[in-house]
Amino acid sequence: MNNKIWIIAFMLCSGLVNAQVYFFKDDFGFEKALKRAERLNKAVFIDIQTTWCKPCREMEKNVFSDAGVAEFFNRNYISYKIDAEKGEGIEIAKKYGANAYPTLVFLNSKGEFVSKEVGGIGIEKLLKIGKIALSKEAGVLQQKMDAFSLGTMKESELLGYIEMLKEVGLNTGAAFDLYLKTRSEDELYTPEIYGQILKYSTDVTDYSFQFLIDNYNKFKNVVDSNNLDQVIFTRVLFKTYRNRESNGSSMLLFRSLEENGYKYVPAIQETYNLVVNYLKDSEKTNEFIEKSKTLLNEYPIATTSLTNEGIKYVIRNTDLENYMHQVIDDFSKEKPKAAGRIAGSLGLIYGMSRIYDKSLEYYKKAAEWTGDTETYGGVIKDFSEMLGYAKPENYGEKAPDFVLKDNNGKNVSLSDFKGKYVLIDFWASWCGPCKGEVSFLKEAFETYSDKDLVVLGITIDKNDEDWLNDLEKNSKPWKQITANNSKVQEEYNVKSIPRIMILNKKGEVISDNLRGVGILNALKKVL
Repeated sequence: MNNKIWIIAFMLCSGLVNAQVYFFKDDFGFEKALKRAERLNKAVFIDIQTTWCKPCREMEKNVFSDAGVAEFFNRNYISYKIDAEKGEGIEIAKKYGANAYPTLVFLNSKGEFVSKEVGGIGIEKLLKIGKIALSKEAGVLQQKMDAFSLGTMKESELLGYIEMLKEVGLNTGAAFDLYLKTRSEDELYTPEIYGQILKYSTDVTDYSFQFLIDNYNKFKNVVDSNNLDQVIFTRVLFKTYRNRESNGSSMLLFRSLEENGYKYVPAIQETYNLVVNYLKDSEKTNEFIEKSKTLLNEYPIATTSLTNEGIKYVIRNTDLENYMHQVIDDFSKEKPKAAGRIAGSLGLIYGMSRIYDKSLEYYKKAAEWTGDTETYGGVIKDFSEMLGYAKPENYGEKAPDFVLKDNNGKNVSLSDFKGKYVLIDFWASWCGPCKGEVSFLKEAFETYSDKDLVVLGITIDKNDEDWLNDLEKNSKPWKQITANNSKVQEEYNVKSIPRIMILNKKGEVISDNLRGVGILNALKKVL
Protein backbone atom coordinates (compact mmCIF):
# COMPACT_ATOMS: atom_id res chain seq x y z
CA MET A 1 0.00 0.00 0.00
CA ASN A 2 1.12 3.56 -0.67
CA ASN A 3 1.50 4.70 2.94
CA LYS A 4 2.30 8.37 2.31
CA ILE A 5 -1.25 9.66 2.83
CA TRP A 6 -1.79 7.47 5.89
CA ILE A 7 1.52 8.52 7.47
CA ILE A 8 0.82 12.24 7.07
CA ALA A 9 -2.75 11.91 8.38
CA PHE A 10 -1.58 9.73 11.28
CA MET A 11 1.15 12.17 12.32
CA LEU A 12 -1.19 15.13 12.20
CA CYS A 13 -3.85 13.36 14.27
CA SER A 14 -1.56 11.91 16.94
CA GLY A 15 1.15 12.89 19.35
CA LEU A 16 3.69 12.45 16.58
CA VAL A 17 2.67 15.88 15.37
CA ASN A 18 5.20 17.22 17.92
CA ALA A 19 7.90 16.72 15.31
CA GLN A 20 11.29 15.49 16.47
CA VAL A 21 13.73 12.87 15.26
CA TYR A 22 13.62 10.13 17.89
CA PHE A 23 17.15 9.35 19.05
CA PHE A 24 18.23 6.39 21.13
CA LYS A 25 21.03 7.37 23.51
CA ASP A 26 23.83 5.70 25.46
CA ASP A 27 21.45 4.54 28.20
CA PHE A 28 19.88 2.30 25.52
CA GLY A 29 23.16 0.90 24.21
CA PHE A 30 24.70 1.12 20.75
CA GLU A 31 24.87 -2.64 20.16
CA LYS A 32 21.23 -2.96 21.15
CA ALA A 33 20.34 -0.21 18.67
CA LEU A 34 22.21 -2.05 15.89
CA LYS A 35 20.32 -5.25 16.67
CA ARG A 36 17.02 -3.40 16.58
CA ALA A 37 17.91 -1.90 13.20
CA GLU A 38 18.75 -5.33 11.79
CA ARG A 39 15.55 -6.84 13.16
CA LEU A 40 13.40 -4.03 11.71
CA ASN A 41 15.46 -3.87 8.50
CA LYS A 42 16.14 -0.17 9.04
CA ALA A 43 19.27 1.83 8.32
CA VAL A 44 21.19 3.48 11.16
CA PHE A 45 21.84 7.20 11.61
CA ILE A 46 24.40 8.29 14.23
CA ASP A 47 24.70 11.87 15.45
CA ILE A 48 28.16 12.17 17.06
CA GLN A 49 28.30 15.42 19.03
CA THR A 50 29.65 17.10 22.16
CA THR A 51 28.13 19.25 24.88
CA TRP A 52 30.10 22.34 23.79
CA CYS A 53 29.36 22.04 20.03
CA LYS A 54 27.28 25.04 18.88
CA PRO A 55 26.39 23.60 15.41
CA CYS A 56 25.17 20.47 17.22
CA ARG A 57 22.73 22.54 19.29
CA GLU A 58 21.57 24.43 16.20
CA MET A 59 20.80 21.17 14.37
CA GLU A 60 18.95 19.91 17.43
CA LYS A 61 16.83 23.05 17.55
CA ASN A 62 16.26 23.80 13.87
CA VAL A 63 16.82 20.62 11.85
CA PHE A 64 15.91 17.54 13.90
CA SER A 65 12.69 19.31 14.97
CA ASP A 66 11.53 19.80 11.38
CA ALA A 67 8.37 17.79 10.59
CA GLY A 68 9.70 16.53 7.25
CA VAL A 69 13.04 15.49 8.73
CA ALA A 70 11.34 13.77 11.69
CA GLU A 71 8.91 11.87 9.45
CA PHE A 72 11.68 10.73 7.08
CA PHE A 73 14.22 9.63 9.70
CA ASN A 74 11.72 8.07 12.11
CA ARG A 75 10.28 6.05 9.21
CA ASN A 76 13.56 4.92 7.67
CA TYR A 77 16.24 4.96 10.36
CA ILE A 78 17.11 3.87 13.84
CA SER A 79 18.74 7.09 15.04
CA TYR A 80 21.37 7.12 17.78
CA LYS A 81 22.91 10.17 19.51
CA ILE A 82 26.24 9.96 21.34
CA ASP A 83 28.58 12.27 23.22
CA ALA A 84 32.04 11.80 21.70
CA GLU A 85 33.69 12.64 25.02
CA LYS A 86 32.15 10.17 27.41
CA GLY A 87 31.14 6.53 27.84
CA GLU A 88 30.78 4.34 24.78
CA GLY A 89 30.76 7.50 22.65
CA ILE A 90 34.54 7.80 22.90
CA GLU A 91 35.11 4.48 21.11
CA ILE A 92 32.30 5.01 18.61
CA ALA A 93 33.66 8.44 17.67
CA LYS A 94 37.13 6.94 17.23
CA LYS A 95 35.76 4.07 15.13
CA TYR A 96 34.12 6.43 12.64
CA GLY A 97 36.93 9.00 12.60
CA ALA A 98 34.99 11.80 14.24
CA ASN A 99 37.37 14.66 14.99
CA ALA A 100 35.00 17.56 14.25
CA TYR A 101 31.40 17.94 15.32
CA PRO A 102 28.77 17.09 14.58
CA THR A 103 29.80 14.04 12.59
CA LEU A 104 26.79 12.37 11.01
CA VAL A 105 27.30 8.70 10.22
CA PHE A 106 25.06 6.49 8.07
CA LEU A 107 25.09 2.68 8.31
CA ASN A 108 22.99 0.09 6.51
CA SER A 109 20.66 -2.29 8.37
CA LYS A 110 23.55 -4.71 8.91
CA GLY A 111 25.61 -2.05 10.67
CA GLU A 112 27.97 -1.60 7.73
CA PHE A 113 29.37 1.86 7.02
CA VAL A 114 27.74 3.73 4.12
CA SER A 115 28.75 7.39 4.42
CA LYS A 116 29.35 10.29 6.77
CA GLU A 117 29.01 14.07 6.81
CA VAL A 118 31.08 16.39 8.99
CA GLY A 119 29.76 19.71 10.31
CA GLY A 120 26.37 21.28 10.88
CA ILE A 121 24.01 21.14 7.89
CA GLY A 122 20.49 22.29 7.07
CA ILE A 123 17.22 20.48 6.46
CA GLU A 124 17.53 20.12 2.69
CA LYS A 125 21.06 18.71 2.75
CA LEU A 126 20.31 16.30 5.61
CA LEU A 127 17.34 14.89 3.71
CA LYS A 128 19.43 14.63 0.55
CA ILE A 129 22.29 12.67 2.11
CA GLY A 130 19.81 10.60 4.11
CA LYS A 131 18.07 9.57 0.90
CA ILE A 132 21.35 8.77 -0.82
CA ALA A 133 22.43 6.60 2.10
CA LEU A 134 19.16 4.64 1.89
CA SER A 135 19.81 3.63 -1.69
CA LYS A 136 20.53 -0.07 -2.01
CA GLU A 137 23.45 0.99 -4.15
CA ALA A 138 24.48 4.03 -2.12
CA GLY A 139 28.15 3.66 -3.02
CA VAL A 140 27.33 3.18 -6.69
CA LEU A 141 25.05 6.22 -6.69
CA GLN A 142 27.75 8.42 -5.17
CA GLN A 143 30.22 7.23 -7.81
CA LYS A 144 27.73 8.01 -10.56
CA MET A 145 27.05 11.47 -9.11
CA ASP A 146 30.79 12.15 -9.16
CA ALA A 147 31.08 10.87 -12.74
CA PHE A 148 28.21 13.08 -13.89
CA SER A 149 29.71 16.15 -12.18
CA LEU A 150 33.09 15.47 -13.80
CA GLY A 151 31.55 14.83 -17.24
CA THR A 152 32.93 11.29 -17.44
CA MET A 153 29.60 9.43 -17.41
CA LYS A 154 28.86 7.33 -20.48
CA GLU A 155 25.78 8.27 -22.50
CA SER A 156 24.44 4.72 -22.11
CA GLU A 157 24.45 5.12 -18.30
CA LEU A 158 22.47 8.37 -18.19
CA LEU A 159 18.92 7.04 -18.00
CA GLY A 160 19.82 4.48 -15.33
CA TYR A 161 21.50 7.22 -13.31
CA ILE A 162 18.43 9.47 -13.67
CA GLU A 163 16.19 6.68 -12.39
CA MET A 164 18.47 6.12 -9.39
CA LEU A 165 18.20 9.83 -8.54
CA LYS A 166 14.43 9.63 -8.85
CA GLU A 167 14.21 6.60 -6.55
CA VAL A 168 15.93 8.40 -3.68
CA GLY A 169 14.13 11.70 -4.27
CA LEU A 170 17.01 13.74 -5.67
CA ASN A 171 16.78 16.36 -8.44
CA THR A 172 16.79 14.77 -11.89
CA GLY A 173 16.49 17.96 -13.96
CA ALA A 174 20.11 18.56 -15.01
CA ALA A 175 20.80 14.90 -15.82
CA PHE A 176 17.59 14.54 -17.82
CA ASP A 177 18.30 17.74 -19.75
CA LEU A 178 21.59 16.22 -20.87
CA TYR A 179 19.87 12.94 -21.74
CA LEU A 180 17.30 14.72 -23.89
CA LYS A 181 20.00 16.65 -25.76
CA THR A 182 21.64 13.38 -26.77
CA ARG A 183 18.49 11.90 -28.37
CA SER A 184 18.14 11.62 -32.13
CA GLU A 185 15.39 13.44 -34.04
CA ASP A 186 13.43 10.19 -34.47
CA GLU A 187 13.37 9.56 -30.72
CA LEU A 188 12.26 12.99 -29.57
CA TYR A 189 8.57 13.43 -30.45
CA THR A 190 7.14 10.25 -28.93
CA PRO A 191 4.83 9.31 -26.06
CA GLU A 192 7.87 7.77 -24.35
CA ILE A 193 9.81 11.04 -24.32
CA TYR A 194 6.68 12.91 -23.20
CA GLY A 195 6.30 10.53 -20.27
CA GLN A 196 9.95 10.98 -19.35
CA ILE A 197 9.60 14.77 -19.43
CA LEU A 198 6.68 14.57 -17.00
CA LYS A 199 8.60 12.19 -14.76
CA TYR A 200 12.05 13.74 -14.71
CA SER A 201 11.68 17.45 -15.51
CA THR A 202 11.67 19.28 -12.17
CA ASP A 203 10.99 22.90 -13.18
CA VAL A 204 9.37 24.67 -16.11
CA THR A 205 12.67 26.48 -16.64
CA ASP A 206 14.47 23.18 -17.30
CA TYR A 207 15.63 22.68 -20.87
CA SER A 208 13.42 19.59 -21.08
CA PHE A 209 10.20 21.41 -20.17
CA GLN A 210 11.01 24.32 -22.44
CA PHE A 211 11.57 21.74 -25.19
CA LEU A 212 8.02 20.51 -24.53
CA ILE A 213 6.66 24.05 -24.86
CA ASP A 214 8.70 24.83 -27.98
CA ASN A 215 7.36 21.66 -29.62
CA TYR A 216 3.83 21.90 -28.22
CA ASN A 217 2.09 21.29 -31.54
CA LYS A 218 4.25 18.27 -32.36
CA PHE A 219 3.48 16.64 -29.03
CA LYS A 220 -0.25 17.37 -29.43
CA ASN A 221 -0.22 14.98 -32.37
CA VAL A 222 1.29 12.06 -30.44
CA VAL A 223 -0.19 12.31 -26.92
CA ASP A 224 -3.53 13.12 -25.28
CA SER A 225 -3.85 16.86 -25.95
CA ASN A 226 -6.11 17.41 -22.90
CA ASN A 227 -3.48 15.85 -20.66
CA LEU A 228 -0.75 17.94 -22.28
CA ASP A 229 -2.73 21.16 -21.76
CA GLN A 230 -3.47 20.29 -18.13
CA VAL A 231 0.15 19.45 -17.36
CA ILE A 232 1.39 22.74 -18.78
CA PHE A 233 -1.36 24.68 -17.00
CA THR A 234 -0.62 23.14 -13.59
CA ARG A 235 3.16 23.45 -13.75
CA VAL A 236 3.25 26.96 -15.16
CA LEU A 237 0.73 28.17 -12.57
CA PHE A 238 2.85 26.67 -9.79
CA LYS A 239 5.91 28.43 -11.19
CA THR A 240 3.96 31.69 -11.27
CA TYR A 241 3.22 31.37 -7.55
CA ARG A 242 6.91 30.68 -6.90
CA ASN A 243 7.99 33.65 -9.00
CA ARG A 244 5.80 35.93 -6.89
CA GLU A 245 7.51 34.68 -3.73
CA SER A 246 10.94 35.40 -5.23
CA ASN A 247 9.92 38.66 -6.95
CA GLY A 248 10.42 37.00 -10.31
CA SER A 249 8.37 37.31 -13.48
CA SER A 250 6.48 34.81 -15.61
CA MET A 251 5.96 37.13 -18.57
CA LEU A 252 8.65 35.51 -20.75
CA LEU A 253 7.17 32.11 -19.99
CA PHE A 254 3.67 33.31 -20.91
CA ARG A 255 4.98 34.82 -24.15
CA SER A 256 6.71 31.56 -25.06
CA LEU A 257 3.50 29.62 -24.47
CA GLU A 258 1.42 31.97 -26.62
CA GLU A 259 4.00 31.97 -29.41
CA ASN A 260 3.76 28.18 -29.54
CA GLY A 261 -0.04 28.14 -29.75
CA TYR A 262 -1.00 27.42 -26.12
CA LYS A 263 -4.40 29.06 -25.59
CA TYR A 264 -4.80 28.87 -21.81
CA VAL A 265 -2.43 31.63 -20.68
CA PRO A 266 -5.40 33.93 -19.76
CA ALA A 267 -6.81 31.13 -17.59
CA ILE A 268 -3.47 30.73 -15.80
CA GLN A 269 -3.29 34.48 -15.18
CA GLU A 270 -6.87 34.72 -13.91
CA THR A 271 -6.46 31.68 -11.64
CA TYR A 272 -3.34 33.27 -10.18
CA ASN A 273 -5.20 36.58 -9.71
CA LEU A 274 -8.13 34.90 -7.93
CA VAL A 275 -5.93 32.92 -5.56
CA VAL A 276 -3.52 35.73 -4.67
CA ASN A 277 -5.89 38.71 -4.60
CA TYR A 278 -9.20 37.19 -3.53
CA LEU A 279 -8.94 33.71 -2.00
CA LYS A 280 -6.26 34.66 0.53
CA ASP A 281 -8.29 37.68 1.67
CA SER A 282 -11.07 36.39 3.93
CA GLU A 283 -13.12 39.55 3.33
CA LYS A 284 -13.29 38.81 -0.41
CA THR A 285 -14.62 35.24 -0.20
CA ASN A 286 -17.92 36.01 -1.90
CA GLU A 287 -16.14 37.84 -4.72
CA PHE A 288 -13.82 34.87 -5.10
CA ILE A 289 -16.77 32.51 -5.42
CA GLU A 290 -18.53 34.61 -8.07
CA LYS A 291 -15.40 35.22 -10.12
CA SER A 292 -14.49 31.53 -9.86
CA LYS A 293 -17.84 30.52 -11.33
CA THR A 294 -17.17 32.77 -14.33
CA LEU A 295 -13.63 31.45 -14.76
CA LEU A 296 -14.58 27.77 -14.53
CA ASN A 297 -17.48 28.25 -16.91
CA GLU A 298 -15.12 29.68 -19.55
CA TYR A 299 -12.03 27.60 -18.70
CA PRO A 300 -12.87 24.22 -17.11
CA ILE A 301 -9.15 23.42 -17.33
CA ALA A 302 -8.64 25.65 -14.26
CA THR A 303 -10.83 23.46 -12.04
CA THR A 304 -8.12 21.24 -10.58
CA SER A 305 -5.69 24.04 -9.75
CA LEU A 306 -8.30 26.45 -8.42
CA THR A 307 -9.98 23.82 -6.27
CA ASN A 308 -6.68 22.56 -4.85
CA GLU A 309 -6.02 26.11 -3.64
CA GLY A 310 -9.59 26.73 -2.49
CA ILE A 311 -9.81 23.69 -0.22
CA LYS A 312 -6.90 25.03 1.86
CA TYR A 313 -9.24 27.72 3.21
CA VAL A 314 -12.52 25.83 3.70
CA ILE A 315 -12.18 25.67 7.48
CA ARG A 316 -12.49 29.44 7.87
CA ASN A 317 -15.64 30.08 5.82
CA THR A 318 -18.83 28.04 5.46
CA ASP A 319 -19.82 29.63 2.14
CA LEU A 320 -16.43 28.77 0.64
CA GLU A 321 -16.64 25.26 2.07
CA ASN A 322 -20.05 24.63 0.53
CA TYR A 323 -18.89 26.04 -2.81
CA MET A 324 -15.79 23.84 -2.87
CA HIS A 325 -17.90 20.77 -2.04
CA GLN A 326 -20.18 21.55 -4.96
CA VAL A 327 -17.29 22.13 -7.38
CA ILE A 328 -15.68 18.82 -6.39
CA ASP A 329 -18.94 16.87 -6.70
CA ASP A 330 -19.68 18.39 -10.13
CA PHE A 331 -16.11 17.77 -11.27
CA SER A 332 -16.37 14.10 -10.27
CA LYS A 333 -19.02 13.56 -12.95
CA GLU A 334 -16.62 14.68 -15.69
CA LYS A 335 -13.20 13.68 -14.35
CA PRO A 336 -13.67 11.33 -11.39
CA LYS A 337 -9.99 10.49 -10.92
CA ALA A 338 -8.90 14.13 -10.81
CA ALA A 339 -11.79 14.96 -8.46
CA GLY A 340 -10.84 11.97 -6.33
CA ARG A 341 -7.32 13.24 -5.83
CA ILE A 342 -8.71 16.62 -4.72
CA ALA A 343 -11.11 14.84 -2.37
CA GLY A 344 -8.17 13.00 -0.83
CA SER A 345 -6.40 16.31 -0.20
CA LEU A 346 -9.54 17.74 1.38
CA GLY A 347 -9.79 14.64 3.57
CA LEU A 348 -6.30 15.36 4.84
CA ILE A 349 -7.13 19.03 5.51
CA TYR A 350 -10.18 18.04 7.57
CA GLY A 351 -8.07 15.51 9.45
CA MET A 352 -5.49 18.20 10.25
CA SER A 353 -8.31 20.28 11.74
CA ARG A 354 -9.63 17.24 13.68
CA ILE A 355 -12.92 17.30 11.76
CA TYR A 356 -12.75 13.54 11.50
CA ASP A 357 -16.25 12.80 10.19
CA LYS A 358 -15.76 15.03 7.13
CA SER A 359 -12.23 13.71 6.73
CA LEU A 360 -13.56 10.17 6.49
CA GLU A 361 -16.31 11.26 4.08
CA TYR A 362 -13.81 12.73 1.62
CA TYR A 363 -11.33 9.88 1.92
CA LYS A 364 -14.19 7.55 0.96
CA LYS A 365 -15.02 9.74 -2.03
CA ALA A 366 -11.35 9.72 -3.02
CA ALA A 367 -11.27 5.93 -2.96
CA GLU A 368 -14.55 5.64 -4.91
CA TRP A 369 -13.72 8.18 -7.62
CA THR A 370 -10.11 7.15 -8.17
CA GLY A 371 -10.79 3.43 -7.73
CA ASP A 372 -7.62 3.40 -5.62
CA THR A 373 -8.50 1.43 -2.52
CA GLU A 374 -4.83 0.55 -2.02
CA THR A 375 -3.84 4.16 -1.34
CA TYR A 376 -6.91 5.21 0.63
CA GLY A 377 -8.02 1.92 2.19
CA GLY A 378 -5.70 2.13 5.20
CA VAL A 379 -6.63 5.65 6.21
CA ILE A 380 -10.36 4.91 5.73
CA LYS A 381 -10.03 1.91 8.02
CA ASP A 382 -8.17 3.90 10.67
CA PHE A 383 -10.55 6.86 10.56
CA SER A 384 -13.54 4.49 10.75
CA GLU A 385 -12.06 3.07 13.95
CA MET A 386 -11.33 6.56 15.28
CA LEU A 387 -14.97 7.51 14.78
CA GLY A 388 -16.27 4.32 16.35
CA TYR A 389 -17.79 3.02 13.12
CA ALA A 390 -15.63 -0.08 12.74
CA LYS A 391 -14.24 -2.78 14.99
CA PRO A 392 -10.51 -2.45 15.69
CA GLU A 393 -8.06 -5.23 14.89
CA ASN A 394 -7.70 -6.03 18.58
CA TYR A 395 -11.48 -6.35 19.08
CA GLY A 396 -12.29 -8.86 21.78
CA GLU A 397 -8.74 -9.05 23.18
CA LYS A 398 -8.43 -9.10 26.95
CA ALA A 399 -6.80 -5.89 28.20
CA PRO A 400 -3.74 -6.54 30.40
CA ASP A 401 -4.31 -5.85 34.09
CA PHE A 402 -2.12 -3.35 35.91
CA VAL A 403 -1.60 -1.68 39.27
CA LEU A 404 -0.59 1.98 38.94
CA LYS A 405 -0.42 5.03 41.20
CA ASP A 406 -3.06 7.74 40.92
CA ASN A 407 -2.52 11.47 41.51
CA ASN A 408 -2.98 10.91 45.25
CA GLY A 409 -0.38 8.16 45.40
CA LYS A 410 -2.92 5.36 45.82
CA ASN A 411 -2.81 2.08 43.89
CA VAL A 412 -5.38 1.66 41.12
CA SER A 413 -5.93 -1.66 39.32
CA LEU A 414 -7.85 -2.28 36.10
CA SER A 415 -9.52 -5.22 37.83
CA ASP A 416 -11.04 -2.72 40.32
CA PHE A 417 -13.53 -1.85 37.58
CA LYS A 418 -14.68 -5.34 36.67
CA GLY A 419 -18.33 -5.27 35.63
CA LYS A 420 -18.10 -1.74 34.22
CA TYR A 421 -17.25 -0.26 30.85
CA VAL A 422 -13.84 1.43 30.99
CA LEU A 423 -12.75 4.30 28.73
CA ILE A 424 -8.93 4.52 28.80
CA ASP A 425 -7.11 7.63 27.59
CA PHE A 426 -3.32 7.48 27.23
CA TRP A 427 -2.02 11.05 27.31
CA ALA A 428 0.86 13.33 28.32
CA SER A 429 1.17 16.94 29.47
CA TRP A 430 3.29 17.86 26.43
CA CYS A 431 0.92 16.34 23.85
CA GLY A 432 -1.00 18.99 21.89
CA PRO A 433 -3.49 16.59 20.22
CA CYS A 434 -4.27 15.12 23.66
CA LYS A 435 -5.55 18.52 24.75
CA GLY A 436 -7.85 18.54 21.72
CA GLU A 437 -9.63 15.45 23.03
CA VAL A 438 -10.34 16.77 26.54
CA SER A 439 -13.71 18.35 25.70
CA PHE A 440 -14.97 15.04 24.25
CA LEU A 441 -13.69 13.11 27.25
CA LYS A 442 -15.46 15.56 29.56
CA GLU A 443 -18.72 15.07 27.67
CA ALA A 444 -18.30 11.31 27.89
CA PHE A 445 -17.59 11.52 31.63
CA GLU A 446 -20.52 13.83 32.36
CA THR A 447 -22.96 11.87 30.17
CA TYR A 448 -22.12 8.27 31.05
CA SER A 449 -20.27 8.14 34.39
CA ASP A 450 -23.52 7.24 36.14
CA LYS A 451 -24.23 4.51 33.56
CA ASP A 452 -21.59 1.91 34.34
CA LEU A 453 -18.74 3.86 32.69
CA VAL A 454 -15.35 4.57 34.25
CA VAL A 455 -13.12 7.11 32.52
CA LEU A 456 -9.47 6.44 33.24
CA GLY A 457 -6.61 8.72 32.18
CA ILE A 458 -3.16 7.11 31.99
CA THR A 459 -0.31 9.57 31.57
CA ILE A 460 2.99 8.50 30.02
CA ASP A 461 4.85 11.54 31.39
CA LYS A 462 8.26 10.54 32.75
CA ASN A 463 8.24 13.34 35.32
CA ASP A 464 5.39 13.20 37.85
CA GLU A 465 5.59 16.94 38.41
CA ASP A 466 4.64 17.61 34.78
CA TRP A 467 1.34 15.72 34.75
CA LEU A 468 0.38 16.73 38.29
CA ASN A 469 0.88 20.39 37.36
CA ASP A 470 -1.21 19.83 34.24
CA LEU A 471 -4.08 18.44 36.34
CA GLU A 472 -3.96 21.53 38.56
CA LYS A 473 -4.23 23.84 35.56
CA ASN A 474 -6.73 21.83 33.47
CA SER A 475 -9.91 20.29 34.81
CA LYS A 476 -9.99 16.52 34.23
CA PRO A 477 -12.33 15.24 36.92
CA TRP A 478 -12.04 11.57 35.98
CA LYS A 479 -9.55 9.21 37.60
CA GLN A 480 -5.90 9.80 36.61
CA ILE A 481 -2.99 7.39 37.00
CA THR A 482 0.61 7.28 35.79
CA ALA A 483 2.32 4.63 33.66
CA ASN A 484 5.74 5.83 34.88
CA ASN A 485 8.08 3.00 36.01
CA SER A 486 5.74 0.36 34.56
CA LYS A 487 5.40 -1.76 31.43
CA VAL A 488 1.85 -0.60 30.67
CA GLN A 489 2.85 1.44 27.61
CA GLU A 490 4.61 -1.60 26.16
CA GLU A 491 1.87 -4.06 27.13
CA TYR A 492 -0.80 -1.89 25.51
CA ASN A 493 1.41 -1.24 22.47
CA VAL A 494 1.08 2.54 22.84
CA LYS A 495 3.21 3.99 20.03
CA SER A 496 1.52 7.39 19.79
CA ILE A 497 -0.86 9.50 21.80
CA PRO A 498 -3.63 10.24 22.36
CA ARG A 499 -4.62 6.59 22.43
CA ILE A 500 -8.24 6.22 23.50
CA MET A 501 -9.95 2.84 23.86
CA ILE A 502 -13.07 1.29 25.40
CA LEU A 503 -13.26 -2.00 27.29
CA ASN A 504 -16.49 -3.90 27.89
CA LYS A 505 -17.60 -5.25 31.26
CA LYS A 506 -15.41 -8.32 30.75
CA GLY A 507 -12.30 -6.16 30.22
CA GLU A 508 -12.21 -6.85 26.47
CA VAL A 509 -11.37 -4.23 23.84
CA ILE A 510 -14.41 -3.14 21.85
CA SER A 511 -13.16 0.20 20.46
CA ASP A 512 -9.66 1.59 19.97
CA ASN A 513 -7.80 4.59 18.55
CA LEU A 514 -10.86 6.79 19.00
CA ARG A 515 -10.84 10.54 18.31
CA GLY A 516 -13.27 13.41 18.83
CA VAL A 517 -16.91 12.57 18.23
CA GLY A 518 -15.81 8.97 17.70
CA ILE A 519 -15.53 8.65 21.49
CA LEU A 520 -19.20 9.57 21.85
CA ASN A 521 -20.27 7.49 18.84
CA ALA A 522 -18.69 4.37 20.33
CA LEU A 523 -20.22 4.95 23.77
CA LYS A 524 -23.70 5.48 22.31
CA LYS A 525 -23.55 1.97 20.87
CA VAL A 526 -23.08 0.31 24.23
CA LEU A 527 -24.59 2.72 26.78
